[in-house]
Amino acid sequence: MTTPALLAAASPPVESFTVNAFGDRYLYRVNRESFNKLGAAAVFQAYFGDRLFAENTLHIVIGTDSGLLLQHVADRGGASGSRYLFVELPEVLDQLGADDRAGLGDKGLCVAPEQWIAQARSFKINEYFYINSVALWQSLAARDANLPDYAELVWEIDAELAHLQWLAQAELGNETFTDCQLANLAENLEPATRLKGVFRGRTALLLAGGPSLDAILPWTFEHRERIVVMAVSRVSRRLQQVGLIPDLVFSVDPTELSFDVSKEMLEFGDEVALIHAFHMTPLLLGQWRGPSFYLGDLLPWKSPRNPASLPNSGPTVTNTALSVGQALGFHRIILAGVDLCFSRSGHTHAEGSNERQAGPRFDLTGLQVETYGGWLADTSPDFAHARFNLEIQARQLAQLGCELINPSPDSARVAQVRHCPLADIDLPEEPIDARTILHRHPSTATARRQHVSSLLREIRRGIHSARAIRALAVEALDHNLGIYRSATGDRSRRSKILLDRVERRLNTRHRLFAKLTKRLGIRDFLKVTRPFDDEEMDSDSAQRLGTVYYEAYRDGSERLLKLLESAEQRLCSRLEEEAERPDLAGLCGQWQRDRQFGRARLWLERHPGQAPAARELGDLGALHQAYREVLLATDSKHLRRARQHSSLAAAQQRARILLRNRQGDKLRDLLESLADHPDSGRGPLTRHLVSAYLAEAEGDHDRALQELHPIIEAGPSPLLEDALMRVFLVSVEVEQPDNAAFALQCLAQLSPLYQPQHAEMLRLLGRPLDAADAYSAFLQRFPDDAYVHLRLARLYLDIGAVDSCRLLLTHILEKWPGNTTAAELSHMLDRPVASG
Repeated sequence: MTTPALLAAASPPVESFTVNAFGDRYLYRVNRESFNKLGAAAVFQAYFGDRLFAENTLHIVIGTDSGLLLQHVADRGGASGSRYLFVELPEVLDQLGADDRAGLGDKGLCVAPEQWIAQARSFKINEYFYINSVALWQSLAARDANLPDYAELVWEIDAELAHLQWLAQAELGNETFTDCQLANLAENLEPATRLKGVFRGRTALLLAGGPSLDAILPWTFEHRERIVVMAVSRVSRRLQQVGLIPDLVFSVDPTELSFDVSKEMLEFGDEVALIHAFHMTPLLLGQWRGPSFYLGDLLPWKSPRNPASLPNSGPTVTNTALSVGQALGFHRIILAGVDLCFSRSGHTHAEGSNERQAGPRFDLTGLQVETYGGWLADTSPDFAHARFNLEIQARQLAQLGCELINPSPDSARVAQVRHCPLADIDLPEEPIDARTILHRHPSTATARRQHVSSLLREIRRGIHSARAIRALAVEALDHNLGIYRSATGDRSRRSKILLDRVERRLNTRHRLFAKLTKRLGIRDFLKVTRPFDDEEMDSDSAQRLGTVYYEAYRDGSERLLKLLESAEQRLCSRLEEEAERPDLAGLCGQWQRDRQFGRARLWLERHPGQAPAARELGDLGALHQAYREVLLATDSKHLRRARQHSSLAAAQQRARILLRNRQGDKLRDLLESLADHPDSGRGPLTRHLVSAYLAEAEGDHDRALQELHPIIEAGPSPLLEDALMRVFLVSVEVEQPDNAAFALQCLAQLSPLYQPQHAEMLRLLGRPLDAADAYSAFLQRFPDDAYVHLRLARLYLDIGAVDSCRLLLTHILEKWPGNTTAAELSHMLDRPVASG
């Protein structure tokens, strides 16, 4: 049996408009039958509800549903504080014309795909990101993808939006940077400028964490004496597994996750040098035993103590290592594991990493890059941004006389980075003693004491200013309230004068630390941001914004004060470490609070002549035991996060996206990557599901149904719903309506939300009474679903059950007065209607 709803008839060209019984004018090839039963207004309300009208939100909508969705938003007037950006296919835009895109005024716009990012920025998308108020929507046309280009558009915009969000969040990271900068003050002793030019004319090998790292390790051992080996900190575990000790380690991240993936670097001993950002996580820097050199400012405010710095390009540690490598004088840097994309099997990192232990990564977007080997590889927003930066960076380095070489065919192709097989790389014959060069600036007790003493003076100045800012903020809150709540004009004017005086003090006497206060409380200060103002601000709104502003000052100054007092305490502890007879109990307490358990070992190594008492030795031994336990712990936060990326639920979701986009090659890669997934319980069933998706993408419907049967026979599982939905859709495709109806019946048993679809299927099979019963059963559980009420009314109308239809429509209009679809159906009662 073939029906129009089971198999779509040949579609007219996209430029053909049609008008339905509800007066909706739409492009048939774009929306087909979406609005013919109930009209666009009812369908939109059922699909979006009121979520599309959330206030203070940037709504990005893919597709306009032939202009009807845009008009739907315009009719409602949008939402307060919100903007709407519709992104439409060019061929649809050409047909809509300017009139069909009007109505939103300055609150919205409809653009072609290549324009959407620029327009989103003009709509202040970053400010909406800061308040977590960017929403991405698919129109019905984009969801159904009757025009296949919609599926690709959804894929692209989703990936590009994720990239923009990543960039916006990165801009807010300086809060954490400042926290770590103040915690690292004592350890940020030697600026990296001390090493400028020390390796002029030499070749370096940079080891990073991508999957191709393992392939270059044998070559590295063979040529170890003729190259300087630099490594990002996260590969330390792998290097220790194979027994390769680098000359330089690089680290920049301020997060605890960086400690999770890099803690093995602490076992290199004092023979390896560390180059690091000033905001490197203190959990690593505070326990490092070898020489270290910092990049950036020593203090988070303007000070003569802040040295000139070597170039420090982000966002990744690899970008930083390359910039510093050129400044150190290398004329050539060979990249290993700088893939910036994933392997064909979905692996993101080399052996020995948490990511490799967790398995292939499945929660990917549609971002892809071309590799040196000529194929397309998946990548992530942060990798894509790093690749973009690497292209710029490689061009700049080339102009400075430093060549970058990537020997791996599996790495992302980057302009200005030359691909050259390892066998074709010529190295200098003479060996190089990099470690002697890097140890020319040993740390001494005298230098550490002088460094810490001068920093204490700076910190105490900051503490005084932070306390003053806090007092001024409290005073300003009172004056702000007086301006708007005073009974007399004189009191209001006086409050305004006093508030202006507070502002002058903040901007002059305490300018340095007021700026730092804002930086630390940036998220609170962003609450004052209003990306889009609908109307002029009244006095109550102005008073509230003033309160928010000075509360942010007050809270930010309290946060700054805590950080400075903690830094003061830590600096005093570092001075105590250099005392002839230190208070070891107090030192152990500080190390315990900072979770820098390895500092006990570091202190013993630096002070071999000290003879701690038995109780003190016990305290030091307990800290060393805690350090070993942390170092050997495997169930870290980072590993748990990696497992989320590699979960079978993520694989299931990725398979859906790949099927929707008919990406058979990627489905085949996904199937291969599931072969060795650590989840032996659900893994086989997931492979059956992905195999079914692959068969469906290849047009082999019989094989698809065969692969789905084991999932259905296995009974309840997280895969069952997807499997039954594919049985339904494949059965529709091969014109097996009874099998499709059975699948929907099973789905309705899993969730009542499928009952309306089952009812519609029964109607199409010529079983209108069973369909009516299914609709009625659903409405008994969900009596407030207006859309299903209208579907049932339409069914009664189609089968000629006029009395039942009139009774139901009366009920609908009583429950939802002004429902235009119900009113239109009432007018149709006395007109002849076509069956089906």
